Amino acid sequence: MGESEVTTMKITTASLDDMEWIISMADSENWNPGFQDAIAFHGADPTGYFIGLLHDQPICCISAVKYDNLAQIGYYIVKKQYRGYGYGLKLFQHAMNYLSGYNIRIDGKLPLIGMYEKSGFKTSYINNRYAGIIVKQDKSCSNIVPACLVPFDKICQYDAKYYGANRKYHLAAWLTNGTTNSLAYIDKDSILGFGAIRECQNGYRIGPLYAETLFIANQLLASLCQPYDNCKIMIEIPIKNTNGKRLVEMFQLKKVNHCATMYNKIPPPINLSNIYGLTSH
Repeated sequence: MGESEVTTMKITTASLDDMEWIISMADSENWNPGFQDAIAFHGADPTGYFIGLLHDQPICCISAVKYDNLAQIGYYIVKKQYRGYGYGLKLFQHAMNYLSGYNIRIDGKLPLIGMYEKSGFKTSYINNRYAGIIVKQDKSCSNIVPACLVPFDKICQYDAKYYGANRKYHLAAWLTNGTTNSLAYIDKDSILGFGAIRECQNGYRIGPLYAETLFIANQLLASLCQPYDNCKIMIEIPIKNTNGKRLVEMFQLKKVNHCATMYNKIPPPINLSNIYGLTSH
């Protein structure tokens, strides 16, 4: 393998069938993808996923999803035997060209920060990933309702406040196909919290989880996990949210990893103190 081989690699837009391969790549990296991630993420932007083909065989993948004023790169994975030859870089450059003009977000592993910085990205904040088992709690909160009962435009507006862009297509696919359950905390017709849970290869993942107070975050997290006995979860929380640490202590979750959220332009003005869980791949 060499430079001449890199030039022969073809890049194609991923089909829904290709998405299953992309998810399998994420699983091989121990990213713990959800069982419905393929259909949910593809439905959010059917043109925003790419694979690199060498001799008609897929060897690498990336996502480059567009929102109204923001875009996000993810699923950047190269098969181990093809790393270090430039295949991934060629695919990454293709994604960057596809997203030309957008403010691009990446949630990247800390060892890759230097590589992303070379492409103009700067770290905005660090997120800790926590994992653990939440014991079933027999309690209810009258303010918490299924998200499907809340007007969809309100859900979109609330999500945009903490993501920085309107993700209506993502949310439509996420709430319909991607999540096992999604809930909202309502008070006087206003959304004060929103959270979702999805079943994964290994337990469940929480995301997003937004809340105006630590109490609301606690109530939503407990309610999302309530249907499952000894619910094994993973959740990613910005370290700038000091109440996030209190939340994981309440549920006795342990830190297992971390990543950096980076942008190639000015980060959107979002209140990290109310983000208790990111939607991550």
